[in-house]
Amino acid sequence: MNKLEKNMLHAILDKDQESTLSHFEAWANSIHFDEIEGGSYRLVPLLYKKVSNLQSDFPLKSRMKGVYRYFLFDNQMLMHKSMEVLDALQEAKIDYMLLKGAALIASYYESPALRPMNDLDILVKREDAQRTFELLNAMGWENPFGRIFQQSFQTTYSYALRKPNQIELDLHWNVIYQVAWEGSEQAYWQEGESAQFANHTVSILKPEMQLLHNLAHGLRYNAMSAIRWIPDVMLIIEIRKDDFDWDHLLALAQERRLVYTLRYGMVLLAEEFGAEIPESFMTDLKAIPISKAEKKLHQVMNQRSRFSMFKAHWQIYMISSANKPYWKRMMGLPYYLKSLIACETYREAFTFIMRKLVKHAKKPAKKISEPET
Repeated sequence: MNKLEKNMLHAILDKDQESTLSHFEAWANSIHFDEIEGGSYRLVPLLYKKVSNLQSDFPLKSRMKGVYRYFLFDNQMLMHKSMEVLDALQEAKIDYMLLKGAALIASYYESPALRPMNDLDILVKREDAQRTFELLNAMGWENPFGRIFQQSFQTTYSYALRKPNQIELDLHWNVIYQVAWEGSEQAYWQEGESAQFANHTVSILKPEMQLLHNLAHGLRYNAMSAIRWIPDVMLIIEIRKDDFDWDHLLALAQERRLVYTLRYGMVLLAEEFGAEIPESFMTDLKAIPISKAEKKLHQVMNQRSRFSMFKAHWQIYMISSANKPYWKRMMGLPYYLKSLIACETYREAFTFIMRKLVKHAKKPAKKISEPET
């Protein structure tokens, strides 16, 4: 998180008016509007809403208002077009949940403009994933990258689908990228709640799981800055403070081996942005032992190189197959890797991996810096 991002986030999140306007002025005086990085650009509607509530005129007002209106229209169109998919799932009697931006718009943000989305993220039960894919495929939805559904189903947590003149759709059978072991998705269905989205009553994650999901998704390397997780999580804490179960959040993080990720995120929110987090929770969180494997996975997930993702998947594979004998884990690894990189033969997979190894040896991965927690 650089200085520009900090100023922007403080302007959005600080409750003191003087602090808000001071950080906004510093941000506005330091940026070229047409060159705003993508992750920050998606926070412009929130910043516009916050500052416009404090004063009638301010620098960049017309430009920011235009961005607000653009995302309002864009999200309204996405919500309208999503009805085709939601209607089809309902008619087929397939249970589903909304994730990420759609879920947050459904129950946390007061306007669709305030939470820009690239796509619609839908979670279905693992046993319904194949049937859901076949249903959507029959409706004209296809993977734009040529990946085979079964390959993705065996190695990751979601499958991208596109349709001409329609929205982008990510079909999920699990919620968190690095939590992929068998049965890990069951708790999501036990801990859902209802919300309204595009004239549909939909299911979303309960706030504790929603918070953990936003942290796990936001605290991993992305080519576009993922700082939007910060206002997302701050809003969840603020809106659900009266019924938020902090002990349950701790239990969820321990079950999913995400204590290090949770600690990193909560310390940042408390120390940098003054999040209202109970001291007893922070004390308990910092007291939980963290394994080297868990910390290593978090660090690898925050590296830039393509090869670092192989290291991440190595950690994910070893964790998800921990209940199998070691020799069976090793026997299954080649198929896992072949499916992961979408190769048709083991020879192609071996050649691909060797090229990446050579490239990685010449140019070591650069780890994104993170504060001590």
